Amino acid sequence: RGMFLTNYFFNNWLPLIGHSAFTVILAARSLCFWNPMTGELRNVVETEMGELAERAAVSVRTVKDVLNNELVQRYFLRYRVRRVMTSNGVRTAGISLQVRMDDPLTPLDQVTSGLMEEEEWYFPEFSGEKE
Repeated sequence: RGMFLTNYFFNNWLPLIGHSAFTVILAARSLCFWNPMTGELRNVVETEMGELAERAAVSVRTVKDVLNNELVQRYFLRYRVRRVMTSNGVRTAGISLQVRMDDPLTPLDQVTSGLMEEEEWYFPEFSGEKE
């Protein structure tokens, strides 16, 4: 099993989002599956911020910062906190993460090319929660 990395992502997105976001996105993508030839896509995963941090070799605080970064949310990663009811009340039980597997045009390239991204790539249930 391999992971595809485009020069576009490396050359155009890395300078915009920084190394930490770059590695967190790659770590999140490593949890998913996408076959562009068949259209098969599994890009919603149940995970923990700690697991994502370990895979990306960053701190949990960095993962939280990345997940709340405006560019990352708009173009690459969306999450919801999973909660469960216990005898002691509601407890956090990790996150549900939706991961964009393709590389969109950067905001500048969208303007330059006239190809604006009009619709949201993520499911409605990933619209608004922050922790």
